[in-house]
Amino acid sequence: MIRRVARLIVLVCVLGAAPAYADVSSVESLRAEIERIASSARGVVGVAAWRLDGKGPSVLVNAREPFPMASTYKVAIAGAIFDAVDKGRLKLDQMVPVSLQDYVPSEIIADRFIHPGVSLSVSNLLELMLTQSDNTATDVLMRVAGGAQAVTAWVRAQGIEGQRIDRDTNGILRDFFSLAPDVAWSDVVDDAELATKASLPNATFDNDPRDTSTPEAMARLLTRLFSGQALSEASTNALVGMMRRCRTGEGRLKGQLPQGSVVAHKTGTIGGTVNDVGVIDLPDAKGRIVIAVFVKKSEASIEQRERVIAEIARSVRDFYLFKSKPRSSPHESAPIRGSAGGLIAWLRPLGSVTGFLRSRSCPSSSAAGMRRGASWWSSSCPPGLSGASSAWPSAPSHGVSCSRSRSSSRA
Repeated sequence: MIRRVARLIVLVCVLGAAPAYADVSSVESLRAEIERIASSARGVVGVAAWRLDGKGPSVLVNAREPFPMASTYKVAIAGAIFDAVDKGRLKLDQMVPVSLQDYVPSEIIADRFIHPGVSLSVSNLLELMLTQSDNTATDVLMRVAGGAQAVTAWVRAQGIEGQRIDRDTNGILRDFFSLAPDVAWSDVVDDAELATKASLPNATFDNDPRDTSTPEAMARLLTRLFSGQALSEASTNALVGMMRRCRTGEGRLKGQLPQGSVVAHKTGTIGGTVNDVGVIDLPDAKGRIVIAVFVKKSEASIEQRERVIAEIARSVRDFYLFKSKPRSSPHESAPIRGSAGGLIAWLRPLGSVTGFLRSRSCPSSSAAGMRRGASWWSSSCPPGLSGASSAWPSAPSHGVSCSRSRSSSRA
């Protein structure tokens, strides 16, 4: 009787201590778990993950297949801008005029600054691009960086292949929705057909090599940025702080992590694509995990695509926290490869075609839902704070100038 009680106590203790997710004791079993989760995306899923310090195994599923980046390409734009700051070509407090002609459907600038006379500092444009996925801020910064080719050149200078930046958000969205250059965004804000199209797979777009990245290339870019290899210490801290303050995609990488988990990330959403990429801090200073999860050609709902990303992120996080033992040299174990599912996250700031673009996790297919979204290509779910850590500097409060001219017009 005593032995039975003892066994029962041991069993209860073991069960109580076990993580809530599947027990994956090896990269092979983790790959199988990721593929099981990915099957519900009804598309193609790509994953690349490893420890930021380079120790231990890598987790790779469809990691060398190109995926539409959507708004996750804004990470590269931010890197190019911070690099220009480090080299003295730009200053964070430098004011940049934003004209009405620059406006692209977006949640903040195009939606709220409706009168002429707007100027924002480089730091505030970065903040809007990375935390709200604002498309107008993105296109202004891309122009300041020298254009798409200049951003791609910066990525190549980091030694990264498999990622390319070809268009600004205005160009990407117009191509996705098949809108001519002379069609004003204000004329299609209430277009219910476009709002519906915003969350559906688009074969032509999905197979377009432009503005794509492999999960592996994105994870390598994040590794260089977060490890301090690409930027100065000050710029690295500023970038990480902004990505920790990201207000989009609460249901993605962060969706099933324990409350209070520190995650610096960037989402992307458009058509059949939903993405989230970033760095997850393990508790008790046990390290940081670089992770990129892409979904494309998905016929599942956006909520389901986000759930897939959330479950994959939790499984990867628990593997590195409970099972993986860091090794002395980076990526010693063989990469994991498998198949999975998909979505795009850029449209959040599209806003309406706009409201939907907001990149909320549950965008409405109605025209009214589009109006509420103003930024779908950039974010992916109800906005919420990302748990910024006091270890990183807070965003500067200076650098906003909105002067009204005598004649005002709506964007």
